[in-house]
This record gives sequence, structure tokens and C-alpha cells, in this order.
Amino acid sequence: MLRLAILGCGAVTERLHLPAAREVSGLQVTLLVDRNIERATSLARRFGIPAARDTLEDIERAIDGVLVALPNRLHAPVSVRFLARGIPVLVEKPMALSTREARGMIEAAQAGGAVLQVGQMKRFSLGAIRIKDLLDRGHLGTVTGFSIDWGEDFHWPLTTDSGMNLGEAGGGVLVDFGSHLLDLLCWWLGQPTLIKYADDNRGGLEADCALSVRIPAGVTGEIRFSRLREFPNTVRIYGDRLSVEWDHLTPDGVRVRPTREDLPLGEPAGELAEAQAFEDLFVRQLGAFVDAVASGGSSAVSGESVVPSVELIEQCYRERQRLTEPWDCPVAVPGLTEAAR
Repeated sequence: MLRLAILGCGAVTERLHLPAAREVSGLQVTLLVDRNIERATSLARRFGIPAARDTLEDIERAIDGVLVALPNRLHAPVSVRFLARGIPVLVEKPMALSTREARGMIEAAQAGGAVLQVGQMKRFSLGAIRIKDLLDRGHLGTVTGFSIDWGEDFHWPLTTDSGMNLGEAGGGVLVDFGSHLLDLLCWWLGQPTLIKYADDNRGGLEADCALSVRIPAGVTGEIRFSRLREFPNTVRIYGDRLSVEWDHLTPDGVRVRPTREDLPLGEPAGELAEAQAFEDLFVRQLGAFVDAVASGGSSAVSGESVVPSVELIEQCYRERQRLTEPWDCPVAVPGLTEAAR
């Protein structure tokens, strides 16, 4: 039985990690840690957790692993602290706020001989797994294009302001939505080259952004994220044989179609038959972590595999341009006087 401490008692811990932990064989959450001891104690009582604390000091002897669900800026330093002492870590996304931090986490895991798994839970989506399989088997043929979007009115139930504080979060929608889907892009198609990145940052957190990237195969694609606008929330990858479309907010919502009418459907085409609930992603993620710790093997989502997306996000912020807003391009109205303009 792996004794797990969850560090951070925000909404993701309450709504997803703690319910998921109940479904994972070989796992027992034995400790909750949060600076708000009242909240940690309340959740511990509600979920039957033996202990709650407001400090990380001297917790190592009572646990076998930690789940780091703290504000983004703490992901790397807190993970390094435990990894260096040989304690396995499952760290929420984003893995780190810089490539240097991410590589430091990997080095600490190697030095401590500890498992490091990153909480890119979308890797456990049946849809994402099917896309990976289709690409690896060459069913799509030559990739000719792709697009990704994720946009919705922001509605996550924040318990603190850390997600809206630049110093705590390290960024806005790019580091939030982007951590998930740019990781999948790298996993599926290889680390892309950034062509252009633009956002609506005005010294705070960006809520709208767009980027153009080129994958190693030489194909360019467009990506956009928004906390302000509703998008189709779809991944599209076009091949010269088959094309795939995934409604990524529905883990199993994948459709595969022939790119040309003269091609037969074949076995890979059609709808993804198996249904999957969103909560299942967190059950599978925790189960994979328990398995990696028990076997002493590598994790299903290793730190090394996530570094490419960390590098891409860091480059986007470093090379950001101003996103063109509708009001930046005034429209000439016939008959309108200059004074009225």
C-alpha cells in the first residue's frame, strides 16, 4: 500500500484527486497539506484522511510518495525537495515554469532514484491514445496539416487567487490550457518549431493567445487558446489517407474519416466505441503512478517526455507579440466624418 501525501488542497484536489484516489488499488492518501489548515482538516475529515498539516516539515517518514498540487511556482522546488530524498512525485501540470527547472527536477529524480510523473492527465484519454496509435501505425498516411483550439468562459472554481496571480501562476491561458494540448502535440508529432506567438498580455495574465508552429515533418499548424471565447475545442490532424478529429473535452470523442472519397474506410476509421468519463483520467493517472512506484520502472508520463512542451511554452513567452484585437483595425464607414471617427 503506497501512502500518499497530497500537497495543496485546492479545487482540483477536492473535485478530482481525492475522489480518484478512492478508486485506485494499492493507494491510500494518508496526509493532506495546505497552508489553510482549516480547509485541509475539513477535506481530511470529509474523505477519511488520517492527518492534515499546514507545513511540509518532517513528513517524509510517514509517506511513500507525494502529489504536488501547489501553485505553479512551487511545482519545481517542492518536487526537487522530495525527489532528492528518494520520494516519488506526481506533480500537477505545468511541470515547471522553465526548462531549467524541469531539467533540475529530472536530475533530482535520477539522483534520488525516485519516480517522477507529470500530471498530464489528457495522455490517459482514450481519444489521445487512439490518435497516438493511428499516427504511430501510419494509418493517417503523410500528415498534411493540423489545428488545435480550446476556448471557453473561465469557470474553474478557484479556492485561492494563485491561478490569477502572475507571480504564482507564471502565465495565463497558455500555461494552463497549453500545458495539456501542447504536451499532446509533442507526444503525437514531435517537438515543433515556433513560428509566431501572440497574446493579449498587458503586463498581467494572458486570456487569449494564438501560435503557429511547424512539426518535424515540415507541416505548419495553427493553435489558439482562450479564457474569453467559446471555440469548438477540437483537435484536427489531416493525413493524405485518413484524418482524425477529437473533441478533446470529451475523452472518447474521436472521429476518423477518409481524407479522399476514393479511399475505403478500413478498420481504423469510424467512431471511438468505448465511453470514458472525465474523472477516469485521474483514476488512470494515479494508478499509473502506483504501478511505476511498485515496479521501480519509469512513469507513464515521464519528466523527459514533458520537457519539449515546457520549452515551447517558455519560448512563446520569451518571443511574445501583441495579439491583434478587433479594435486595432478600424473599419472605414462611408459618410462618417473625420471628427466622428
